[in-house]
Amino acid sequence: MNPCVRILVLVLVLGLPAVAAATEPAAAQPSPQEAAVNKVEKLVASARDRMNDYQKEEMQLEMAFFKAQQAASQGVKDLNKAASQIAKGEMTAELRAYRAVMLAAARERQGFAERFSGLGRILKTLVAERPNVPANLQAEIDSLILRFDQKNRGLRMRVADLYERVAEYRSALAVCMALYQDIPEDKRAGERALKDKIVGLCEKCGDNATALTIVKGIVDARPEEDRYKNIKLSRRLGGLYEKTGDLKSALDVYKRALDTIPAAKRDREGAALQEKIAAVEKKLGSQPK
Repeated sequence: MNPCVRILVLVLVLGLPAVAAATEPAAAQPSPQEAAVNKVEKLVASARDRMNDYQKEEMQLEMAFFKAQQAASQGVKDLNKAASQIAKGEMTAELRAYRAVMLAAARERQGFAERFSGLGRILKTLVAERPNVPANLQAEIDSLILRFDQKNRGLRMRVADLYERVAEYRSALAVCMALYQDIPEDKRAGERALKDKIVGLCEKCGDNATALTIVKGIVDARPEEDRYKNIKLSRRLGGLYEKTGDLKSALDVYKRALDTIPAAKRDREGAALQEKIAAVEKKLGSQPK
């Protein structure tokens, strides 16, 4: 074969793959909708995996704490009275050991809860992307958010409970207040149990003014015609007015609450209120005019 022809054939043969590759169509790029779905699917999978990992870690913490608590509480005569004894300074060697274990557990749980709450950043991204994905993926996002909210709340309330059990009331209050502040304002009205917890801790800390503000808000949020029908709640409000020195407001609350009880039942159901009214009127009568 002519050398020139041989070279031409080699060039053509060797060049064919390159020519063929150049003529292949480029890979199709995902549409913005597909890209959004892919992104959300990865985030959902990541959040789910991390929640599962945290669940395993929490179980290990619980098992270790259970053993430590069992050992530490052996010498404590009455665990139900431990917090009040610690608050009064009535410490024994057994109570000191118990308190140390509970405080260590509270601080460890608090650190764990703070790490878990970091998942909220992923969920915020998912909430922002939610309108851009199909219904089935929206349902997965909603399920993850519900699971996160319940666990986040449970972990933080657990920390508050551990602090409260050893009379660390201000630490417990700080945890509960932080949780309350994280709740959107339009949903706070329904947080009665959390508010009750905060009020109780405020009273234990001696912060009756804050407790009064919260309880008054709960009462004022009720329909006007039913505002004082919850006798227990009214007595609590009146008691806080007394603690803050506002005897006139306390008397007004007690009387309003008594008026909600049918006349035929007042002697039986309103006896405690009548005693309160008489006691406050006596205090007011003894005040200098």
